[in-house]
Amino acid sequence: MQSNLKVTKYRDNTVIPKISDANSWSKLNTGTRCSYENVLSNSYIYRNLYNWFAVADIRKICPVGWQVPNDSDWVILSNYLGGVYAGGKIKASGLKYWNSPNKGATNSNGFTALPSGRRNYDGSYSNIKYHSFFRYYGLG
Repeated sequence: MQSNLKVTKYRDNTVIPKISDANSWSKLNTGTRCSYENVLSNSYIYRNLYNWFAVADIRKICPVGWQVPNDSDWVILSNYLGGVYAGGKIKASGLKYWNSPNKGATNSNGFTALPSGRRNYDGSYSNIKYHSFFRYYGLG
């Protein structure tokens, strides 16, 4: 993959519902997706946000040949990219997408991670242009 995830269906072609309402998001125990602050252009730039239930769903959120990385996968990637400075090697460089200082961002491996932020359990949004959240603990 060369970018953040933007699928709208699981591998079995079942639609991942798009939920805009914060109250509905906070009460769900099934998979869902959204655009940051419900602004469609944010999905074009930063891709989709998903809740934990979508990420962990047995129907699989990643395209065929890909998987949601587990802790071991992240350790392998971090070691391969040089440990402490690994994050910068997968981040888009410059300040077009990331807020300043975006120090150490080289995108030297071509992944182009973008700071998509997150949607919190209560349905609120946070951290766009500051963070990407790729790692989910407990995937095994």
